[in-house]
Amino acid sequence: MGGRILLSVLIGACFLTGVATAAEERMSFDAKINGHPVRLALDTGAELPILFRRAAVQLGLKLKEPPKDIKPEPGKVMFALAERCSLEIGETTSTLRFAVVDLPSYIRPKIHGVLGWGGISHCVVEIRVGSREIEIRSELATDVSQWLCWTVRPDSNCLIAEISENAGKREAVLIDSGAPGGVHLNSRRWGQWVREHPGRPSTVSALFSPAAGVYVTEEKWANEVRMGGLVLREVPINDKNVDAQAFVGEDYGATLGMYALRQLILLVDAKNGKMYLKTDTSAVTPADYNYNRLGAAFAPKDATSADLVAHVVEAGPAYEAGIRNSDILLSIDGLDATKWQTDPRVLPLSRFWSRPAGTKLTLGIMRGAERVDVAVTLQEIFPGRLP
Repeated sequence: MGGRILLSVLIGACFLTGVATAAEERMSFDAKINGHPVRLALDTGAELPILFRRAAVQLGLKLKEPPKDIKPEPGKVMFALAERCSLEIGETTSTLRFAVVDLPSYIRPKIHGVLGWGGISHCVVEIRVGSREIEIRSELATDVSQWLCWTVRPDSNCLIAEISENAGKREAVLIDSGAPGGVHLNSRRWGQWVREHPGRPSTVSALFSPAAGVYVTEEKWANEVRMGGLVLREVPINDKNVDAQAFVGEDYGATLGMYALRQLILLVDAKNGKMYLKTDTSAVTPADYNYNRLGAAFAPKDATSADLVAHVVEAGPAYEAGIRNSDILLSIDGLDATKWQTDPRVLPLSRFWSRPAGTKLTLGIMRGAERVDVAVTLQEIFPGRLP
């Protein structure tokens, strides 16, 4: 039987024009499916265990395809269902069925799939993102009397916490180890933060998900973000997470991605509806954040478009160089960017835009019927972001 599932940004953000490209941004681990070695990532923002179709075919799994006459709801995507198989992780073996999803041909992940939160939610799970450590226990044995405590939504296969904000109003926070960035805010929180911090410089991120396609978000830098008694310092913030907002519902408040979570130790006792958080004092703050120093993202208009269209923030390096919204990217330092779907040298575009400040690039663009070569220098858009 086919079905519907929300997939997090993990699947595509690293491969299109998003800011995070390094494989170490995911909490991945070795496993075996039917005795064959695979590489999976823990994605607390995914509902089910997922295999990418190429991996499922390589493993020789029989698939049951979804009905072709069903249109997914917003924030959902149809999937095939693999036959039951054995999954070995360390000394544990379980039997389960993977959802199987198709990725665009230009997305070439280094992992075979993801293990969603539902696969381990019956355990007590300690997650240290900064050191990429996951410890699974049967019972809570840690003294958490000094930890911050959030309520875990009991009816979700994703890791969703519920916090009290604004005179007792409850908001949902998605804990997403599949999202490489910092904090995604809902529209209300984003608008409030921007009003309270006028004139802060911006850049953009272009993210991909099977449900929403490619979408572009504005990104700024926050010296401090507070929610539900938690204080996060020196983190990037974005104005939306299309998948999460559609999936979590009207009470969606924010998403915490990997860059934010690396500051914390999470101890989740989902059976009893609790998640405990504290600052990870042993975590090493990274020397840099690999963000978009161009101030522009290039993304196709839709799933059928081959043109990479510019989304430009005003006063950023790309804007100052003369690049405008709706310009079409043709080349990067002579590399034919129009072959982004077939030439593995083109994607991820993020590796060009996240180079050090001072890097000079020549971008060929099409504006109307005219080709223009634009010289642009990457700049440190967030100069005060580090302690």
